[in-house]
Amino acid sequence: MKFPKRFLLFFALLALAVTVVAEAQSWQSNGVSTQSFEVASIRHDPNSCGGCAIRFDVGGPDRYAPTNITAKWLIELAYGIKDFQLSGGPSWVNSQGFDIDAKIDDLTASQIAHLPRDQQEKQKYLMLRSLLADRFNLKITQGTKYLPVYAIVRAKGGPKLTPAGRGSDGLTTPLPGTEFTIRSGVCTITAHAEPILQLASMLSTQLGRLVLDQTAVKGTYDFKLQFAVETGPGGALLPPAQRGTGTETAPSLFSAIQEQLGLRLKSTKAPVETIAIDHIEEPSAN
Repeated sequence: MKFPKRFLLFFALLALAVTVVAEAQSWQSNGVSTQSFEVASIRHDPNSCGGCAIRFDVGGPDRYAPTNITAKWLIELAYGIKDFQLSGGPSWVNSQGFDIDAKIDDLTASQIAHLPRDQQEKQKYLMLRSLLADRFNLKITQGTKYLPVYAIVRAKGGPKLTPAGRGSDGLTTPLPGTEFTIRSGVCTITAHAEPILQLASMLSTQLGRLVLDQTAVKGTYDFKLQFAVETGPGGALLPPAQRGTGTETAPSLFSAIQEQLGLRLKSTKAPVETIAIDHIEEPSAN
């Protein structure tokens, strides 16, 4: 049976509400007792240049300490969204960088330290929501729109992925993480012990659309993806010096992901969470 779009949107909103409640209950079940930083220092970064040279360092289990990060990036991190999902706000939210050093109380830090890495970051981002409300006086409107998206699916022949394992020396195990570099218009994504969901998240930024993981591939993998950066929705988000010219020797993203990883990007539509900034203020330096 095919449902009208208005019913699909209703179900999407209902699912979003259930997810938010489940997330809050999950932190309670893990013993994490707070969603606020104990103390936070916020300063204007003198090297602010529209969000360049951002460091997303989470600072260990007891702190969150990014540098030269814009309010726009902070909102996107706090609510788990991408640039194309956020609208509104004054011009400074995307140009003024901030240095933040936020400390988590000892009890909560010890509880967070026992959580998996991705859940440690999620907990800090929940705290970041409180920081934005308290120090930036942020007020938002959340909604859902039915928009074009991409889905990562299996290509013919199946995935070409290496299960996460030991390092090149055969002894040490690389720390989980993803390196994203762009040189001369060629983008390289190198991942260690990451799920496909992390790849989807990074490609969302590049493509300017939400990317969903529909591979049903479980577990974590080591992989490398290299492709030419093209101008367009995603390329336009990059500084001009990093955008491709269309003459790079690397394949396009759509060809590279199939040739190198055995996956494919399929265009479709899905409910997408959106956030509009209703009000925000620059925090006083301290």
